[in-house]
Amino acid sequence: MKYRPRKYVAPPEGSLWSDQAARYLGIALTTLYKWRQNGYGPVPYPVGRKLAYELTVLDAWLHGQGRTNCKPVASAA
Repeated sequence: MKYRPRKYVAPPEGSLWSDQAARYLGIALTTLYKWRQNGYGPVPYPVGRKLAYELTVLDAWLHGQGRTNCKPVASAA
């Protein structure tokens, strides 16, 4: 069988794939996966079998304005 390289599929406009989002945030891809697993970090949305992150969500999360966690954070009361 002949090897066929996969075609690159661009993310939706205004979005980044997981690996691109990790680079944008300055973290390792595995860190982004762990954050998602633990309900921390920016929330992605599915596009087929991949996950995409909107740039506006990444920016809001970076600036702490839109704490877009999957799970609520317990307050230290």
